Amino acid sequence: MDRKTCPSFYVAPLVLALGTTLSGCDKSNGTKPAPSAAAAAEAASAAPAGESKPGKGGDGTLTIASFSITAFTPSKAAKPHVLAKIAEIVRAHDVLAVQGIKDADGKVPGMLLEAVNQGQSTKYGMEMSPQPEDAKTVQEQLGFYYRTSTIEKLGAGKRYEDTDEAFTKPPFAGWFKAKQGSFSFVLVNVSIRARRALKEVAELHKVTDWARKNYEGEDDFITLGDFNTSCQYANPTQLDELAFRGAGYRWIVEDNADTTTSSRLCAFDRIVMTQGAFTDYSGEWGITRAFEGKEVSERWPVWAKFHAAKE
Repeated sequence: MDRKTCPSFYVAPLVLALGTTLSGCDKSNGTKPAPSAAAAAEAASAAPAGESKPGKGGDGTLTIASFSITAFTPSKAAKPHVLAKIAEIVRAHDVLAVQGIKDADGKVPGMLLEAVNQGQSTKYGMEMSPQPEDAKTVQEQLGFYYRTSTIEKLGAGKRYEDTDEAFTKPPFAGWFKAKQGSFSFVLVNVSIRARRALKEVAELHKVTDWARKNYEGEDDFITLGDFNTSCQYANPTQLDELAFRGAGYRWIVEDNADTTTSSRLCAFDRIVMTQGAFTDYSGEWGITRAFEGKEVSERWPVWAKFHAAKE
């Protein structure tokens, strides 16, 4: 459906029930046609029943999300309405993995954290990847923002030891635990270069092995971020050939999902978990359509809910 009739929160169970009516996406050609009046009315009437806004807590679950913020530079952070919208998105989740931070002086992450916490009784912390040491490396930081009342950070984050230079932007891992439960997990934050999407995503199986060695005793690993595994860069058949798509991994954001603000249907942003993490997964995931246009970002946040104390 078009932007005016799409609900703010896309929830997987509702899409499974209504097929393409709610998403308004033509799976055959990757475009998003305008719906008929009847389809729009049906989706509008059905959306409230299936809508499930992430991150408010109180139901024994945690919301883990990813948001690729297109070119999150000092000039973008200096726009009060844009920074306020991004801060609002952070506060909607227990943990938010962020991609796209580009600031050689390293001030943007702190600017966002200040905006998130300003005037709020519930505070957030952050964990950021180090600035790239090589001037030739893409100047992008990856990071996590987490709600301190529900999430405990277990040690400092770790950047993947990319000795083979397989990634344009090396993945960044963080270890967290639910404060009101036994659920602990490692998040691997990724920002995959579009034109190398298949090659880099193929390496994520090795990254998971690296994470298992670096976080001994942990069994719950969740890789999330900007995968660029859709449209012209990768298709499901190609992905199915990868070890990272094989046994032991669950791809939560579906191949026919739409995570972009453009006119095309592209599932660029993903959440992938190991079987250990899947046992704590609530079965609910979504795409937050929290803004229109591209001023905030060309991507929408994706999220999934987990049981804090199921183990």
